[in-house]
Amino acid sequence: MIPTQYKPTTASDFIGKTQFIARKLFAKVERVRDKPQSVRWLFTGPPGCGKTALAQGLALALAENSFAIEERSGASLPVEAVRQWMDNLCYRPMVGRMGLKLINELDLLSPQAQNLLLEYLDKLPEWLGVIATSNQALDELQPRLQSRFIPERFEKVPPVELAGWLEITWQCPRGFAQAIASGSKGDVRQALGDLESFLDSKEAA
Repeated sequence: MIPTQYKPTTASDFIGKTQFIARKLFAKVERVRDKPQSVRWLFTGPPGCGKTALAQGLALALAENSFAIEERSGASLPVEAVRQWMDNLCYRPMVGRMGLKLINELDLLSPQAQNLLLEYLDKLPEWLGVIATSNQALDELQPRLQSRFIPERFEKVPPVELAGWLEITWQCPRGFAQAIASGSKGDVRQALGDLESFLDSKEAA
């Protein structure tokens, strides 16, 4: 597998604090399956710590069908799209167990779209859920958004742990694994990109 295309799907596929959060929320998914309820999760923290990957994995576990998931960037999510979500609140998804909306970079959502999203969140039926991510700290988001979500704070992976993961999971030589982990400063996405560059150069040689 190409490192930059690595897609974790279970809790054990993550590392650092993200794995702890993943174990807790995948267990929550099992409870939601037994007793359906809407979900409103907000993942905050620095780039490259697995927020989006975990959001995607949880959404698929909840929906059980990729066609029941709509993923959008806050920067390009217009008011009209959120209004359409509102208009469809009474309809169950045609496929999958639940319908999921993934909003990446929630902080980039326009003020008008944020206001409508707040109303949407207040009216979520048990067959719908929203998982949002933001690189901003929770207290930097508007208080009304904070109050509508159950937040989870993510952190970068300690370099020592990241180096061990690169060495064991990707068979990366210890010295290079330590150098990559140190250079990436706990950013898993950057570390995987650096590992891919290392593997490409090794293959070329």
